[in-house]
Parts: sequence; structure tokens; C-alpha cells
Amino acid sequence: MNEIGKGLSLGGVQGHNRHVILKTLHDIGNCSRKEISVATGLDQATITRAIGSLIDEGIVEEVGLSKGGRGRRSIHLDFCSKGRHILCLRLQRRSFSVAIFNLRGDPITSEEIPIPRGQPAEDIFENIVNIMQKRVARFKK
Repeated sequence: MNEIGKGLSLGGVQGHNRHVILKTLHDIGNCSRKEISVATGLDQATITRAIGSLIDEGIVEEVGLSKGGRGRRSIHLDFCSKGRHILCLRLQRRSFSVAIFNLRGDPITSEEIPIPRGQPAEDIFENIVNIMQKRVARFKK
């Protein structure tokens, strides 16, 4: 007996479209809705709907105008430079680094903390957690 696979729900399709749009914006960088449409194959209405919610959520912002085809101006999009951040941890043998970036990948802060020789692993990880929680609390304000 053959099983018929279920398709994606509307939410699944919208989630997939958002993923494709965000990946394209990441790959291309600052670009217009039309450029995203051409690169992804999604129609402009789909792009406009998805971008609207991404703007409302503070993930994407309109960053300027450029001259488009037929004398029309295109509104360019990019990841938001404010509001949301990415917290990164880099573990090394003798130190660890904690950095915060905006969604465009621009560094906001970075700090390297040495790990003293002979320090128990539990203490090291407790220190890492405390430092990361302090960084998150500072940017929640």
C-alpha cells in the first residue's frame, strides 16, 4: 500500500518562504524586493507579504532608495542594525570569548576571558554562563 505524503501547511509554506527570503538577503546583501523575487523565483506579492512581517518583527528594515527600471525607485532592504542581536561564544584551550553582533554581522562588543590553569570544568562553565547572562541582560533593556 502506498502512503501519500502530506504537503506543507500554510504556516509551513510561509516559514519556508521567509527562510528563502532571509537567506537570499544574507547572500545578496542590501537589495530590493524585486531583486529578491528574481533571485528566489517567488512572486513579488509573496515577497511583499513576507517582508512586511519581517519589518514588523524588527528583523529587516528599509534602508534607502535606488533608481530602478522604467524610472521607478526601488526601496532597498537589509537586516536591522538595531534591536536584535546575536550572542556568540568561542571556546579555546586557555580562554573563551563572548561577542555580540547585530543582524548585519557588525560587532557590537567582544571580550576574551582567560581560563586559569587547573580550574575545574564546572567553575569554567559556570563563569561562561554568568558572563553570557550578563551580556543578554544588558541588551534586553
